[in-house]
Amino acid sequence: MSEEQICTRLCITPSQRNTKYASVKLFNHEWHKPETFKSVGNISANEIEQISNGLFREEVEIKLNKLIFEYDEFFILGPVFPHEVVGFSGGHKYLFPGIAGEKIIHFFHWLGAIITNPVIDGTK
Repeated sequence: MSEEQICTRLCITPSQRNTKYASVKLFNHEWHKPETFKSVGNISANEIEQISNGLFREEVEIKLNKLIFEYDEFFILGPVFPHEVVGFSGGHKYLFPGIAGEKIIHFFHWLGAIITNPVIDGTK
């Protein structure tokens, strides 16, 4: 989003953004840029096989936007919309896949399409 779009989304003026909120850092999640991520581990092929009842068997690397490791607290802002595969956008999905890398985003879309939304969103 552009600075103008960010201000519109937050219902603040550009003047407020440059004065009252000048110390607030706002970032776009650039999911398509590999250099913006840090690997935090993998979901094993065995676990994926178990989750998918044998439909998938592949290891999935978990990469997160590396900016979150620079802060003690962060907020993720975004809309909630119906989603054709995984129920609704928003909620815990702002973390995974919300600030995650491309591979896990695509993997969970496929997983949700195969094992259904209630199973993927309704399971810890």
